Amino acid sequence: MQNALTNYRLVKIQDIDREETATNILIGPFALVSGENWFLIEWCHLRKEFRFFQLDKFKK
Repeated sequence: MQNALTNYRLVKIQDIDREETATNILIGPFALVSGENWFLIEWCHLRKEFRFFQLDKFKK
């Protein structure tokens, strides 16, 4: 993700909501933020808005 962020590359991810519905989305990583957990701030091309993802929830 850091490589995509640094090189301004888009990334395809699969977002799974609380109802276990999967959606393939294209994101533009914007920033990595550290606090209690690591978060990715990204621009979602599907929803046309910035979103926040907790990185430890990502599957490889």
